[in-house]
Amino acid sequence: MSVSDFGKVRPSLQVSNVEVQGHGSASTSGSVIATGQISGTFVPSLTVTALSDALATLTAAQLLGGLISIPASADRALTTPTAALLKAAIPRCKVGSTLAFVVQNTGASTATMTAGTNVTIIDTNNTSKQVAANTSAKFGLYCTDAGTTPTFSLYRLN
Repeated sequence: MSVSDFGKVRPSLQVSNVEVQGHGSASTSGSVIATGQISGTFVPSLTVTALSDALATLTAAQLLGGLISIPASADRALTTPTAALLKAAIPRCKVGSTLAFVVQNTGASTATMTAGTNVTIIDTNNTSKQVAANTSAKFGLYCTDAGTTPTFSLYRLN
């Protein structure tokens, strides 16, 4: 923190059911205030969206849930929400804001991510947007413009 940071509102993170591992122990029934460097893995809650066996336009809420499952019995397209809807759903969205989610394909055919308006799929080998039969893939959306006409890029992360 620098002198210019004083008086500015800083966002806080509210977390419940915190487990502390390491040296010593801790418990609380109220607020927790942590100072210094905090390390470890924060795992937010996960909401599974079970799609029907059909093409789908995904909602921002479904992506924010973290896991999309589809039983693709034939090739299925999964379209991202528009960039404007993504921006509206991501709190304090700015250039560099990200959203990660997993697509699980439990069927015998391929599920393919397609782009909503102002979303660009970064597909270096022309297959990274595809989720093969009985596999899953992790994707990340990256805000490239948070202005009045927002844009996002979609990357496959695994």
